[in-house]
Amino acid sequence: MARIRFFPIILLLIIHVAFLFPLFQPGLYQSHDGEALVARFAAYYKAFAAKEFPPRWAGDLNFRYGSPVFNFYYPLPGYMASFLHIVNISFQDTYKILIGLAFIAAPVGSYLWLRHRVNKESAFVGALLYGLAPYHFLDLYVRGDIGELFALVLLPLVLFAIDKGYVIAGGIVYGLLILSHNGLSLMFTPILLGYGLLFAKNKIERFNSIISLTIGLSLSAFFWIPALIDLRYTLGSTFIGQMYKEHFPTLLQLIYSPWGFGPDVRKTGGLSPQVGPLLTTLTLGGLAVFLLHKKKNHHVLFWLTVLTVSVYISLPISTPLWTRLPFLPSLQFPWRFSALTTFAAVAIATQGLYVLNNRMVFMVIAITATIFATQMIKISSYVNHPDAYYLNYPGTTNYHSETTTIWSAGDPSTYPKQPVEIISGEGKITNYTRSTIRHTFITKALSSVRILDNTFYYPGWRVQIDSNTIPIQFQDPNHRGLITFAVPEGTHEVRVQFGETPLRKITDAISIGTIILLGFFWFFRNKLGKLSLIV
Repeated sequence: MARIRFFPIILLLIIHVAFLFPLFQPGLYQSHDGEALVARFAAYYKAFAAKEFPPRWAGDLNFRYGSPVFNFYYPLPGYMASFLHIVNISFQDTYKILIGLAFIAAPVGSYLWLRHRVNKESAFVGALLYGLAPYHFLDLYVRGDIGELFALVLLPLVLFAIDKGYVIAGGIVYGLLILSHNGLSLMFTPILLGYGLLFAKNKIERFNSIISLTIGLSLSAFFWIPALIDLRYTLGSTFIGQMYKEHFPTLLQLIYSPWGFGPDVRKTGGLSPQVGPLLTTLTLGGLAVFLLHKKKNHHVLFWLTVLTVSVYISLPISTPLWTRLPFLPSLQFPWRFSALTTFAAVAIATQGLYVLNNRMVFMVIAITATIFATQMIKISSYVNHPDAYYLNYPGTTNYHSETTTIWSAGDPSTYPKQPVEIISGEGKITNYTRSTIRHTFITKALSSVRILDNTFYYPGWRVQIDSNTIPIQFQDPNHRGLITFAVPEGTHEVRVQFGETPLRKITDAISIGTIILLGFFWFFRNKLGKLSLIV
C-alpha cells in the first residue's frame, strides 16, 4: 500500500531528475543570475563566519566598499548554501544542488496540494504540467533564479496547509516563501489570503487562515520589514522604477514564443515568458468541460479570476495600473506574472482532467508534456571558477544598482588603495584587522586627525574610540557616502563595526518571539485543549 501511495511522487521525481543532466556537467552553466548568486552565497558564508546574524551587510562585495545587499534580497537560498559549504561542498556545487532540488520538489508540492482536490491520476498529470512548465525551465536554465524556484516549491505547500487546516505548518511555510523571493511572495500573498477566506467552511477556518498568514509574516519580519523601510536609503526605486515599461510581452508571447537566452522579451533571442501551447490548450479545454457539463466549480472560478488578472497585468494594456500601484514597479518585469498565470492554468486544467477522468487522455498528456519539455533543456555555455573567485568577487551581485546607497556617487569600479587612511592631520595607523562587519586599528597622532574608512555608510555602522561611540560623517563631498570621523591626538584604539539599528532589533525580536510562541504551542499542545487544533 505504501508503494502504491508514494508511486506518483517517486515517478515525478524520476522524470524531473532526468531533466537535470546539464547540472551534472563540470562547472557552472551560464545564466542571467547564476554566477552572481553563487558569489552572493560566498558572501553569506563570510557573513556567518564573521558571526553576523541575520546577515545584512556584505562587507567584501562592491570592491570591498561593502553593500547592504543581504538586507533586500531573499536570504533563504543563501542561508542553505552557507550550511552546505560548511561540509566542504564548493559554492558552484551548492548552487547546482539547491536549484536542482527546487526544480524536482516543485511538482511534489503541487501533487500534494492537487491530490487533496482531485484523484491521484489527475493530480499526477497536473503536477507534471506544473513541474515541466516553461516558466520552471526559464528560471532554471535561462535566468538561474533560484529564489523564484524556491517560491514555486512553497506556494502549493501553503495552499495544501490551508486546505488541511495546518495553521502553524502553513505559517512556517508561508514565512519561508517570503524568505525565498521578495517579488513572488508579494505577488502570491493576495492569492493566498483570498483562497483562505473564500474556501473556508466556517468562521473558525477563516480565522485560522488569517492566523497562519500572520505567523508567516511574523516569522519573516526580521527580513521584510527592514527591506521595505530601509529601501529609502538606496537608489533602488530610481534605477528600477521605470524598468517595467521595457518588459511587457505580447499575448502571443504568453502562449508561445521562441526559446532564447537574452534578457529582453521584445528582442530576437530574448527570454520566452510563455505558458506554453499545451497548458494553454488544456486550460481552455478544462473551462470547456465545465461549460459543457454545466458544472459550477468555485475553485475553477477562483483560478480563472487569478489567471485573467495575471494575464492582464502582464500585458501593455495594464500600464495605467503599473503607474498607479506603487508596489508593482518593484516587481521589475511584467512577464514575471507568467509564474502566476502558469499556476492558475495548472489548477484549472487539473480540475478539467478530473471531471473528464480518462486514463488514455492522461497518458497522452503526460507523454506530450514530457516531449515538449525536452526542447527547453538548453544551455548557452559553461564557466568553472574555484571558490576563491567567488570569495573575492568584486561586484555587488545585483545588476541595476538597486542597493547603492543614496549618499554615494555610485558603485565603484576599483578597489581602494588603502582600506583606511588619514585624510587630514598628522599620524599613522597600525594593527589594522578586518572582517566583513568589523574593522579595528590603532591611531598614533601628533594632532587631531580625520580618518577615512573606505566603506560605504549605511545605518547600523558605528565608530568607537577607546570604547566611546563618536559621530560618523558620510557626506564629505570628496568622499561621498564613505565613513569619515575625527580622532583626537595621542594613541587610541578605534573600532568601526556594523550592527542592528533599533528598527531591526524590534523586527528580530518579533521573529524570535514568534518562534518561541510556536514552540510553546507545540510542546504544550496536549494541555491547551481546543487551542491545540491550530497545530
